[in-house]
Amino acid sequence: MSPIIVILITQLIFSGTDLLARGHLRSTNLGVSSFLQPWFIWYAVIRVASTAAQFYVFTKIDLGKTITLFSVAGIIFANILGVLFLKEVLSTKDYVGVVLAIIALIILSIK
Repeated sequence: MSPIIVILITQLIFSGTDLLARGHLRSTNLGVSSFLQPWFIWYAVIRVASTAAQFYVFTKIDLGKTITLFSVAGIIFANILGVLFLKEVLSTKDYVGVVLAIIALIILSIK
């Protein structure tokens, strides 16, 4: 599988689990009991599996480029999920930054 596809899938999973955590943690106070809840166990297992997939990418792409691609994909997915599920609205300047991140992802994805 293409390392770029793995990056996109794993970052989508990370952003999705962040959304899950945000939903649960907003309704409760963060404490030791939070880490013993079923949602947190799923959260942790999914993130560990995604991290294992990211190790594959580290073997295929230089580290600096890899971390940049992970970061940019995270910015893109976090903003998409924020708009779709949390109804977040960013400023024009923020959206310009997201568009620049998308352009960076495209440039770095070209061989």
